[in-house]
Amino acid sequence: MPNFKEVANNVRQVPIKMLLKGTTIIVLAPFMILTIFTLYGKLDVFDALLAASAIFIISVIFVRPYIANLSSLTNYVEQLALDKKAQPPDLSFLNNVEELSQAVERLQKSWENRKSQLEGYLGESKLLIDSLPNILILLDKKLNVVQTNNTAQSTFRKNGIQATLDYIIKNSEIYATAKDVLNSGEGKSLEFSLPDPIAGDYMIRIEKFPVFSPRGIALILVMHDITELKRTEQTFADFVANASHEIRTPLTSLIGFIETLKTSAKNDKKAREKFLGLMEEQADRMAKLVKDLLSLSQIERKMTTRPTEKVNIRNMVKETVKQILWHAEEKDMNIKQKFGKNIPDIIGDTDELSVVTYNLIINAIKYGKEGGDIEVSVQAGPYTNPDNNIFKKNEAVVSIAVTDQGEGISAEHLPRLTERFYRVDKARSRKIGGTGLGLSIVKHILDRHQGTMTIESEVGKGSTFTVWLPVNN
Repeated sequence: MPNFKEVANNVRQVPIKMLLKGTTIIVLAPFMILTIFTLYGKLDVFDALLAASAIFIISVIFVRPYIANLSSLTNYVEQLALDKKAQPPDLSFLNNVEELSQAVERLQKSWENRKSQLEGYLGESKLLIDSLPNILILLDKKLNVVQTNNTAQSTFRKNGIQATLDYIIKNSEIYATAKDVLNSGEGKSLEFSLPDPIAGDYMIRIEKFPVFSPRGIALILVMHDITELKRTEQTFADFVANASHEIRTPLTSLIGFIETLKTSAKNDKKAREKFLGLMEEQADRMAKLVKDLLSLSQIERKMTTRPTEKVNIRNMVKETVKQILWHAEEKDMNIKQKFGKNIPDIIGDTDELSVVTYNLIINAIKYGKEGGDIEVSVQAGPYTNPDNNIFKKNEAVVSIAVTDQGEGISAEHLPRLTERFYRVDKARSRKIGGTGLGLSIVKHILDRHQGTMTIESEVGKGSTFTVWLPVNN
Protein backbone atom coordinates (compact mmCIF):
# COMPACT_ATOMS: atom_id res chain seq x y z
CA MET A 1 0.00 0.00 0.00
CA PRO A 2 1.36 3.48 -0.81
CA ASN A 3 2.59 5.37 2.25
CA PHE A 4 0.06 8.21 2.20
CA LYS A 5 0.95 9.16 5.80
CA GLU A 6 4.48 10.00 4.78
CA VAL A 7 3.16 12.02 1.85
CA ALA A 8 0.79 13.86 4.20
CA ASN A 9 3.63 14.77 6.56
CA ASN A 10 5.70 16.08 3.68
CA VAL A 11 2.82 18.16 2.34
CA ARG A 12 2.03 19.44 5.83
CA GLN A 13 5.56 20.92 6.00
CA VAL A 14 5.08 22.88 2.78
CA PRO A 15 2.82 25.66 4.18
CA ILE A 16 5.09 26.05 7.21
CA LYS A 17 8.14 26.58 5.03
CA MET A 18 6.25 28.88 2.73
CA LEU A 19 4.90 30.80 5.70
CA LEU A 20 8.40 31.32 7.08
CA LYS A 21 9.75 32.46 3.73
CA GLY A 22 6.72 34.63 3.09
CA THR A 23 7.01 36.21 6.50
CA THR A 24 10.68 36.97 5.91
CA ILE A 25 9.93 38.56 2.57
CA ILE A 26 6.88 40.42 3.86
CA VAL A 27 8.55 41.82 7.01
CA LEU A 28 12.23 42.29 6.18
CA ALA A 29 12.16 43.32 2.54
CA PRO A 30 9.79 46.33 2.88
CA PHE A 31 11.54 47.58 5.98
CA MET A 32 14.95 47.36 4.32
CA ILE A 33 13.76 49.31 1.30
CA LEU A 34 11.91 51.91 3.32
CA THR A 35 14.83 52.26 5.69
CA ILE A 36 17.14 53.06 2.78
CA PHE A 37 14.65 55.60 1.41
CA THR A 38 14.30 57.21 4.81
CA LEU A 39 18.07 57.40 5.42
CA TYR A 40 18.60 59.19 2.15
CA GLY A 41 15.74 61.61 2.86
CA LYS A 42 13.58 60.31 0.13
CA LEU A 43 10.80 59.41 2.53
CA ASP A 44 9.80 60.55 5.99
CA VAL A 45 9.31 58.11 8.83
CA PHE A 46 5.53 58.27 9.02
CA ASP A 47 5.10 57.60 5.32
CA ALA A 48 7.60 54.78 5.52
CA LEU A 49 5.65 53.08 8.31
CA LEU A 50 2.40 53.55 6.46
CA ALA A 51 3.89 52.06 3.27
CA ALA A 52 5.38 49.09 5.17
CA SER A 53 2.02 48.35 6.79
CA ALA A 54 0.27 48.45 3.44
CA ILE A 55 2.82 46.12 1.86
CA PHE A 56 2.53 43.70 4.81
CA ILE A 57 -1.26 43.58 4.60
CA ILE A 58 -1.21 43.06 0.83
CA SER A 59 1.39 40.28 1.13
CA VAL A 60 -0.63 38.46 3.82
CA ILE A 61 -3.75 38.66 1.64
CA PHE A 62 -1.76 37.26 -1.28
CA VAL A 63 -0.04 34.39 0.63
CA ARG A 64 -3.03 33.28 2.73
CA PRO A 65 -4.89 31.38 -0.10
CA TYR A 66 -1.74 29.45 -0.82
CA ILE A 67 -1.44 28.39 2.80
CA ALA A 68 -5.17 27.55 3.00
CA ASN A 69 -5.06 25.37 -0.11
CA LEU A 70 -1.94 23.62 1.05
CA SER A 71 -3.78 22.82 4.30
CA SER A 72 -6.67 21.42 2.24
CA LEU A 73 -4.21 19.28 0.30
CA THR A 74 -2.71 18.06 3.58
CA ASN A 75 -6.14 17.04 4.87
CA TYR A 76 -6.86 15.28 1.54
CA VAL A 77 -3.69 13.22 1.75
CA GLU A 78 -4.42 12.38 5.41
CA GLN A 79 -7.83 11.03 4.40
CA LEU A 80 -6.15 8.84 1.82
CA ALA A 81 -3.76 7.62 4.50
CA LEU A 82 -6.78 6.43 6.50
CA ASP A 83 -8.10 4.61 3.39
CA LYS A 84 -11.12 6.90 3.23
CA LYS A 85 -12.83 8.31 0.20
CA ALA A 86 -11.92 11.96 -0.29
CA GLN A 87 -12.41 14.62 -2.92
CA PRO A 88 -9.26 16.49 -4.02
CA PRO A 89 -9.35 20.25 -3.22
CA ASP A 90 -9.61 22.93 -5.91
CA LEU A 91 -6.07 24.17 -6.47
CA SER A 92 -6.53 25.58 -9.93
CA PHE A 93 -4.62 28.83 -9.28
CA LEU A 94 -1.64 27.04 -7.73
CA ASN A 95 0.29 25.55 -10.57
CA ASN A 96 2.94 23.56 -8.74
CA VAL A 97 0.69 22.55 -5.85
CA GLU A 98 -2.09 21.59 -8.26
CA GLU A 99 0.36 19.24 -10.00
CA LEU A 100 1.18 17.73 -6.61
CA SER A 101 -2.52 17.27 -5.90
CA GLN A 102 -3.07 15.61 -9.26
CA ALA A 103 -0.11 13.31 -8.66
CA VAL A 104 -1.55 12.28 -5.29
CA GLU A 105 -4.96 11.70 -6.92
CA ARG A 106 -3.36 9.52 -9.59
CA LEU A 107 -1.59 7.62 -6.83
CA GLN A 108 -4.93 7.09 -5.09
CA LYS A 109 -6.59 5.78 -8.27
CA SER A 110 -3.66 3.47 -8.92
CA TRP A 111 -3.91 2.07 -5.40
CA GLU A 112 -7.68 1.64 -5.68
CA ASN A 113 -7.21 -0.31 -8.94
CA ARG A 114 -4.58 -2.52 -7.35
CA LYS A 115 -6.74 -2.98 -4.29
CA SER A 116 -9.67 -3.99 -6.49
CA GLN A 117 -7.50 -6.47 -8.38
CA LEU A 118 -6.18 -7.88 -5.12
CA GLU A 119 -9.71 -8.30 -3.77
CA GLY A 120 -10.64 -10.07 -7.01
CA TYR A 121 -7.67 -12.41 -6.68
CA LEU A 122 -8.55 -13.10 -3.06
CA GLY A 123 -12.15 -13.83 -4.04
CA GLU A 124 -11.05 -16.23 -6.76
CA SER A 125 -8.63 -17.90 -4.37
CA LYS A 126 -11.37 -18.39 -1.78
CA LEU A 127 -13.71 -19.88 -4.38
CA LEU A 128 -10.92 -22.22 -5.48
CA ILE A 129 -10.13 -23.24 -1.91
CA ASP A 130 -13.81 -23.76 -1.08
CA SER A 131 -14.31 -25.90 -4.18
CA LEU A 132 -11.57 -28.34 -3.17
CA PRO A 133 -13.02 -31.76 -2.26
CA ASN A 134 -10.31 -32.31 0.34
CA ILE A 135 -10.29 -30.81 3.82
CA LEU A 136 -8.06 -27.71 3.98
CA ILE A 137 -7.02 -26.02 7.23
CA LEU A 138 -4.62 -23.07 7.51
CA LEU A 139 -2.82 -22.68 10.85
CA ASP A 140 -0.70 -20.01 12.54
CA LYS A 141 2.49 -20.57 14.56
CA LYS A 142 0.50 -21.39 17.69
CA LEU A 143 -1.48 -23.99 15.69
CA ASN A 144 -4.62 -21.90 15.83
CA VAL A 145 -6.98 -22.23 12.89
CA VAL A 146 -6.79 -19.16 10.63
CA GLN A 147 -8.97 -20.36 7.75
CA THR A 148 -10.85 -23.46 6.55
CA ASN A 149 -12.60 -24.37 3.33
CA ASN A 150 -16.23 -25.48 2.95
CA THR A 151 -15.30 -29.17 3.02
CA ALA A 152 -13.63 -28.75 6.41
CA GLN A 153 -16.54 -26.77 7.78
CA SER A 154 -19.10 -29.34 6.66
CA THR A 155 -16.95 -32.24 7.86
CA PHE A 156 -16.38 -30.81 11.31
CA ARG A 157 -19.86 -29.26 11.33
CA LYS A 158 -18.56 -25.83 12.24
CA ASN A 159 -18.89 -22.59 10.33
CA GLY A 160 -15.79 -20.42 10.34
CA ILE A 161 -13.77 -22.56 12.72
CA GLN A 162 -11.94 -20.51 15.30
CA ALA A 163 -10.11 -22.95 17.49
CA THR A 164 -6.84 -24.80 17.98
CA LEU A 165 -5.85 -27.80 15.91
CA ASP A 166 -6.02 -30.27 18.80
CA TYR A 167 -9.55 -29.09 19.58
CA ILE A 168 -10.80 -29.75 16.05
CA ILE A 169 -8.91 -32.99 15.43
CA LYS A 170 -8.41 -34.86 18.64
CA ASN A 171 -5.33 -36.77 17.57
CA SER A 172 -2.03 -36.33 19.38
CA GLU A 173 0.01 -37.72 16.48
CA ILE A 174 -1.33 -35.06 14.10
CA TYR A 175 -0.61 -32.29 16.61
CA ALA A 176 2.93 -33.56 17.16
CA THR A 177 3.51 -33.82 13.40
CA ALA A 178 2.30 -30.23 12.88
CA LYS A 179 4.74 -28.95 15.53
CA ASP A 180 7.55 -30.94 13.96
CA VAL A 181 6.83 -29.45 10.50
CA LEU A 182 6.68 -25.98 12.04
CA ASN A 183 10.12 -26.44 13.61
CA SER A 184 11.87 -28.35 10.82
CA GLY A 185 10.19 -26.77 7.80
CA GLU A 186 9.91 -30.18 6.12
CA GLY A 187 6.47 -31.37 5.06
CA LYS A 188 5.17 -34.70 6.36
CA SER A 189 2.38 -37.17 5.61
CA LEU A 190 0.61 -39.74 7.76
CA GLU A 191 -2.41 -42.02 7.78
CA PHE A 192 -4.84 -42.18 10.64
CA SER A 193 -8.39 -43.08 11.56
CA LEU A 194 -10.93 -40.81 13.22
CA PRO A 195 -13.95 -41.82 15.31
CA ASP A 196 -17.48 -40.44 15.02
CA PRO A 197 -18.86 -38.03 13.96
CA ILE A 198 -16.41 -38.10 11.04
CA ALA A 199 -15.45 -41.76 11.32
CA GLY A 200 -13.17 -42.91 8.52
CA ASP A 201 -9.62 -43.34 7.28
CA TYR A 202 -7.66 -40.27 6.24
CA MET A 203 -4.38 -39.31 4.61
CA ILE A 204 -3.00 -36.03 5.95
CA ARG A 205 -0.29 -33.79 4.49
CA ILE A 206 1.19 -30.90 6.46
CA GLU A 207 3.39 -28.30 4.75
CA LYS A 208 4.97 -25.08 5.95
CA PHE A 209 3.45 -21.97 4.35
CA PRO A 210 6.00 -20.96 1.71
CA VAL A 211 5.62 -17.16 1.83
CA PHE A 212 5.11 -14.40 4.35
CA SER A 213 1.49 -14.05 5.40
CA PRO A 214 0.14 -10.87 7.01
CA ARG A 215 -2.58 -13.07 8.52
CA GLY A 216 0.04 -15.15 10.30
CA ILE A 217 -0.50 -18.34 8.28
CA ALA A 218 2.33 -20.75 9.07
CA LEU A 219 1.09 -24.24 8.08
CA ILE A 220 -1.11 -25.79 5.40
CA LEU A 221 -2.96 -28.96 6.44
CA VAL A 222 -4.72 -31.08 3.82
CA MET A 223 -6.85 -34.12 4.69
CA HIS A 224 -7.91 -36.67 2.07
CA ASP A 225 -10.63 -39.20 2.87
CA ILE A 226 -9.27 -42.62 1.88
CA THR A 227 -12.03 -44.66 3.52
CA GLU A 228 -13.35 -45.91 0.18
CA LEU A 229 -9.81 -46.67 -1.02
CA LYS A 230 -9.14 -48.69 2.13
CA ARG A 231 -12.43 -50.51 1.65
CA THR A 232 -11.50 -51.31 -1.94
CA GLU A 233 -8.10 -52.58 -0.85
CA GLN A 234 -9.75 -54.79 1.76
CA THR A 235 -12.26 -56.06 -0.81
CA PHE A 236 -9.42 -56.95 -3.16
CA ALA A 237 -7.51 -58.68 -0.37
CA ASP A 238 -10.63 -60.66 0.53
CA PHE A 239 -11.13 -61.55 -3.12
CA VAL A 240 -7.58 -62.86 -3.47
CA ALA A 241 -7.93 -64.83 -0.24
CA ASN A 242 -11.29 -66.31 -1.31
CA ALA A 243 -10.05 -67.11 -4.81
CA SER A 244 -6.97 -68.80 -3.39
CA HIS A 245 -9.14 -70.83 -1.03
CA GLU A 246 -11.58 -71.84 -3.77
CA ILE A 247 -8.75 -73.02 -6.03
CA ARG A 248 -6.75 -74.68 -3.25
CA THR A 249 -9.71 -76.85 -2.10
CA PRO A 250 -10.15 -78.88 -5.33
CA LEU A 251 -6.40 -78.84 -5.90
CA THR A 252 -5.84 -80.39 -2.48
CA SER A 253 -8.46 -83.04 -3.28
CA LEU A 254 -6.76 -83.84 -6.59
CA ILE A 255 -3.38 -84.21 -4.91
CA GLY A 256 -4.93 -86.52 -2.30
CA PHE A 257 -6.60 -88.69 -4.94
CA ILE A 258 -3.38 -88.92 -6.94
CA GLU A 259 -1.42 -90.04 -3.87
CA THR A 260 -4.10 -92.64 -3.11
CA LEU A 261 -3.96 -93.98 -6.66
CA LYS A 262 -0.20 -94.22 -6.42
CA THR A 263 -0.36 -96.22 -3.18
CA SER A 264 -3.30 -98.13 -1.70
CA ALA A 265 -5.54 -98.00 -4.78
CA LYS A 266 -2.74 -98.67 -7.23
CA ASN A 267 -3.93 -102.14 -8.15
CA ASP A 268 -7.61 -101.71 -7.29
CA LYS A 269 -9.52 -101.20 -10.54
CA LYS A 270 -12.79 -100.36 -8.81
CA ALA A 271 -11.11 -97.79 -6.54
CA ARG A 272 -9.26 -96.26 -9.48
CA GLU A 273 -12.49 -95.72 -11.37
CA LYS A 274 -14.08 -94.15 -8.31
CA PHE A 275 -11.17 -91.81 -7.62
CA LEU A 276 -10.80 -90.86 -11.27
CA GLY A 277 -14.46 -89.84 -11.27
CA LEU A 278 -13.93 -87.72 -8.18
CA MET A 279 -10.80 -86.21 -9.69
CA GLU A 280 -12.73 -85.32 -12.80
CA GLU A 281 -15.34 -83.54 -10.67
CA GLN A 282 -12.71 -81.54 -8.82
CA ALA A 283 -10.86 -80.68 -12.01
CA ASP A 284 -14.11 -79.58 -13.61
CA ARG A 285 -14.90 -77.45 -10.57
CA MET A 286 -11.49 -75.80 -10.73
CA ALA A 287 -11.84 -75.24 -14.48
CA LYS A 288 -15.21 -73.53 -13.95
CA LEU A 289 -13.73 -71.33 -11.24
CA VAL A 290 -10.79 -70.27 -13.41
CA LYS A 291 -13.19 -69.61 -16.31
CA ASP A 292 -15.40 -67.37 -14.13
CA LEU A 293 -12.36 -65.55 -12.75
CA LEU A 294 -11.12 -64.86 -16.27
CA SER A 295 -14.59 -63.75 -17.37
CA LEU A 296 -14.84 -61.37 -14.43
CA SER A 297 -11.38 -59.96 -15.18
CA GLN A 298 -12.21 -59.42 -18.87
CA ILE A 299 -15.45 -57.64 -18.01
CA GLU A 300 -13.69 -55.37 -15.52
CA ARG A 301 -11.12 -54.38 -18.15
CA LYS A 302 -13.95 -53.32 -20.46
CA MET A 303 -15.92 -51.38 -17.85
CA THR A 304 -14.85 -47.99 -19.24
CA THR A 305 -15.79 -48.94 -22.80
CA ARG A 306 -19.41 -48.75 -23.80
CA PRO A 307 -20.81 -51.61 -25.97
CA THR A 308 -21.85 -50.60 -29.49
CA GLU A 309 -23.52 -53.73 -30.88
CA LYS A 310 -27.21 -53.85 -31.78
CA VAL A 311 -28.75 -56.70 -29.78
CA ASN A 312 -32.00 -58.50 -30.56
CA ILE A 313 -33.06 -59.46 -27.02
CA ARG A 314 -35.75 -61.91 -28.14
CA ASN A 315 -33.35 -63.95 -30.29
CA MET A 316 -30.59 -63.77 -27.68
CA VAL A 317 -32.84 -65.20 -24.96
CA LYS A 318 -34.19 -67.98 -27.23
CA GLU A 319 -30.65 -69.08 -28.20
CA THR A 320 -29.50 -69.07 -24.57
CA VAL A 321 -32.48 -71.22 -23.51
CA LYS A 322 -31.62 -73.73 -26.27
CA GLN A 323 -28.07 -74.04 -24.96
CA ILE A 324 -29.16 -74.62 -21.38
CA LEU A 325 -32.28 -76.70 -21.94
CA TRP A 326 -30.54 -80.04 -21.35
CA HIS A 327 -29.63 -78.94 -17.78
CA ALA A 328 -33.31 -78.38 -17.04
CA GLU A 329 -34.29 -81.72 -18.61
CA GLU A 330 -31.87 -83.54 -16.30
CA LYS A 331 -33.95 -82.29 -13.34
CA ASP A 332 -37.23 -82.80 -15.14
CA MET A 333 -37.81 -79.04 -15.19
CA ASN A 334 -39.73 -77.11 -17.79
CA ILE A 335 -38.56 -73.70 -19.06
CA LYS A 336 -41.46 -71.51 -20.13
CA GLN A 337 -40.71 -68.50 -22.33
CA LYS A 338 -42.92 -65.44 -22.38
CA PHE A 339 -42.32 -62.51 -24.73
CA GLY A 340 -44.13 -59.21 -24.70
CA LYS A 341 -45.10 -57.29 -27.84
CA ASN A 342 -42.76 -54.94 -29.69
CA ILE A 343 -39.51 -55.84 -27.93
CA PRO A 344 -37.01 -53.27 -29.26
CA ASP A 345 -33.36 -53.88 -29.99
CA ILE A 346 -30.88 -52.35 -27.57
CA ILE A 347 -27.25 -51.29 -27.79
CA GLY A 348 -25.09 -53.82 -25.96
CA ASP A 349 -22.82 -56.84 -26.15
CA THR A 350 -24.67 -59.99 -27.25
CA ASP A 351 -22.17 -62.40 -25.68
CA GLU A 352 -22.18 -60.62 -22.33
CA LEU A 353 -25.98 -60.36 -22.19
CA SER A 354 -26.14 -64.04 -23.09
CA VAL A 355 -23.89 -64.75 -20.07
CA VAL A 356 -26.31 -62.74 -17.88
CA THR A 357 -29.30 -64.74 -19.11
CA TYR A 358 -27.39 -68.05 -18.84
CA ASN A 359 -26.30 -67.40 -15.23
CA LEU A 360 -29.82 -66.46 -14.11
CA ILE A 361 -31.41 -69.51 -15.73
CA ILE A 362 -28.69 -71.92 -14.53
CA ASN A 363 -29.17 -70.62 -10.97
CA ALA A 364 -32.92 -71.21 -11.31
CA ILE A 365 -32.18 -74.79 -12.43
CA LYS A 366 -29.69 -75.40 -9.61
CA TYR A 367 -31.79 -73.93 -6.80
CA GLY A 368 -35.30 -74.45 -8.20
CA LYS A 369 -37.67 -77.30 -7.36
CA GLU A 370 -36.96 -80.51 -9.22
CA GLY A 371 -39.81 -81.20 -11.62
CA GLY A 372 -41.00 -77.60 -11.31
CA ASP A 373 -41.27 -74.79 -13.82
CA ILE A 374 -38.94 -71.96 -14.67
CA GLU A 375 -40.39 -68.89 -16.37
CA VAL A 376 -38.28 -66.59 -18.54
CA SER A 377 -40.19 -63.41 -19.34
CA VAL A 378 -39.03 -60.63 -21.68
CA GLN A 379 -40.98 -57.38 -21.62
CA ALA A 380 -40.64 -53.79 -22.84
CA GLY A 381 -42.13 -50.61 -21.43
CA PRO A 382 -41.62 -47.71 -19.01
CA TYR A 383 -39.56 -48.26 -15.87
CA THR A 384 -41.76 -47.91 -12.78
CA ASN A 385 -39.67 -49.27 -9.88
CA PRO A 386 -39.53 -46.39 -7.35
CA ASP A 387 -36.71 -47.94 -5.30
CA ASN A 388 -34.07 -47.59 -7.97
CA ASN A 389 -32.19 -44.48 -9.08
CA ILE A 390 -30.53 -45.97 -12.18
CA PHE A 391 -33.37 -45.03 -14.49
CA LYS A 392 -35.57 -42.00 -14.74
CA LYS A 393 -39.27 -42.45 -14.04
CA ASN A 394 -41.04 -44.01 -17.03
CA GLU A 395 -37.77 -44.40 -18.95
CA ALA A 396 -38.01 -46.95 -21.78
CA VAL A 397 -36.48 -50.27 -20.71
CA VAL A 398 -36.36 -53.94 -21.62
CA SER A 399 -36.63 -56.48 -18.79
CA ILE A 400 -35.59 -60.13 -18.57
CA ALA A 401 -37.17 -61.89 -15.57
CA VAL A 402 -36.30 -65.44 -14.45
CA THR A 403 -38.66 -67.02 -11.90
CA ASP A 404 -38.14 -70.37 -10.14
CA GLN A 405 -40.18 -72.43 -7.68
CA GLY A 406 -37.34 -73.14 -5.31
CA GLU A 407 -36.90 -72.69 -1.58
CA GLY A 408 -36.51 -68.91 -1.79
CA ILE A 409 -33.94 -66.69 -0.12
CA SER A 410 -34.16 -64.95 3.24
CA ALA A 411 -34.31 -61.14 3.07
CA GLU A 412 -31.02 -60.62 4.95
CA HIS A 413 -29.10 -62.38 2.15
CA LEU A 414 -30.54 -60.44 -0.80
CA PRO A 415 -28.28 -57.32 -0.63
CA ARG A 416 -25.12 -59.48 -0.66
CA LEU A 417 -25.96 -61.95 -3.42
CA THR A 418 -23.85 -60.09 -6.02
CA GLU A 419 -20.73 -60.09 -3.82
CA ARG A 420 -17.87 -62.26 -5.05
CA PHE A 421 -17.90 -65.76 -3.50
CA TYR A 422 -20.93 -64.96 -1.37
CA ARG A 423 -23.13 -68.02 -0.91
CA VAL A 424 -26.35 -68.45 1.07
CA ASP A 425 -25.55 -72.16 1.60
CA LYS A 426 -21.87 -72.79 0.95
CA ALA A 427 -22.02 -76.56 1.25
CA ARG A 428 -24.98 -76.86 -1.11
CA SER A 429 -23.46 -74.38 -3.57
CA ARG A 430 -20.22 -76.35 -3.82
CA LYS A 431 -22.12 -79.63 -4.09
CA ILE A 432 -24.07 -78.47 -7.13
CA GLY A 433 -21.00 -76.92 -8.75
CA GLY A 434 -21.42 -73.21 -7.96
CA THR A 435 -18.36 -70.97 -7.98
CA GLY A 436 -19.91 -68.05 -6.08
CA LEU A 437 -19.10 -65.67 -8.96
CA GLY A 438 -22.14 -66.00 -11.22
CA LEU A 439 -24.21 -63.09 -9.86
CA SER A 440 -21.10 -60.94 -9.44
CA ILE A 441 -20.42 -61.40 -13.18
CA VAL A 442 -24.05 -60.48 -13.87
CA LYS A 443 -23.71 -57.27 -11.86
CA HIS A 444 -20.53 -56.18 -13.63
CA ILE A 445 -22.06 -56.80 -17.07
CA LEU A 446 -25.17 -54.80 -16.12
CA ASP A 447 -23.01 -51.95 -14.81
CA ARG A 448 -21.24 -51.80 -18.18
CA HIS A 449 -24.64 -51.70 -19.94
CA GLN A 450 -25.98 -49.07 -17.50
CA GLY A 451 -28.57 -51.54 -16.36
CA THR A 452 -29.57 -53.01 -13.02
CA MET A 453 -31.08 -56.07 -11.36
CA THR A 454 -33.84 -56.48 -8.80
CA ILE A 455 -34.43 -59.59 -6.69
CA GLU A 456 -37.75 -60.69 -5.23
CA SER A 457 -37.84 -63.78 -3.08
CA GLU A 458 -40.00 -65.43 -0.46
CA VAL A 459 -38.87 -68.43 1.58
CA GLY A 460 -40.76 -71.52 0.50
CA LYS A 461 -42.21 -69.95 -2.67
CA GLY A 462 -39.29 -69.21 -4.95
CA SER A 463 -37.41 -66.25 -6.39
CA THR A 464 -37.56 -63.83 -9.32
CA PHE A 465 -34.41 -62.20 -10.69
CA THR A 466 -35.20 -59.33 -13.06
CA VAL A 467 -32.66 -57.60 -15.30
CA TRP A 468 -33.47 -54.07 -16.52
CA LEU A 469 -31.72 -52.65 -19.58
CA PRO A 470 -32.11 -49.18 -21.10
CA VAL A 471 -33.44 -49.01 -24.66
CA ASN A 472 -31.55 -45.84 -25.59
CA ASN A 473 -28.11 -46.32 -24.06
